[in-house]
Amino acid sequence: MSPKSEVQDTQKRPAEPKEKYFKVRFQAKSHPNDSRDVMLAVNGETLLINRESEVIVPQRFLECADHAVYPHFRQMPNQPRKIVGKIKVYPYDRLSESTEAEYFKQKKEGTEQTKDAIRKHGFDLMPEEL
Repeated sequence: MSPKSEVQDTQKRPAEPKEKYFKVRFQAKSHPNDSRDVMLAVNGETLLINRESEVIVPQRFLECADHAVYPHFRQMPNQPRKIVGKIKVYPYDRLSESTEAEYFKQKKEGTEQTKDAIRKHGFDLMPEEL
């Protein structure tokens, strides 16, 4: 295959669809052992999200939250326990669609708040303490 035909092949590929962004609210802790904040990581990028706050999140992180589940068991007397469903670790409400610009603006503000907290309290803080 010649270099010209390789270039032509790449030009024929359709453009990848742009990622969607959504305004969401992660629900409050439902169990004392739940983390105070929601921590989601996709391909090395991590978001630390306050629960019960409206935040803008890329769709890839919502898919991560959708896959964070644990089994729900039910046991009846004299029977082995059975998995009857799945429970989301980080349940959320999708409020509206948003834009990439709004996401990056909110992410920048959140990063600055985290940096300020680290400057104020020192580097030995755990994420739950921020």
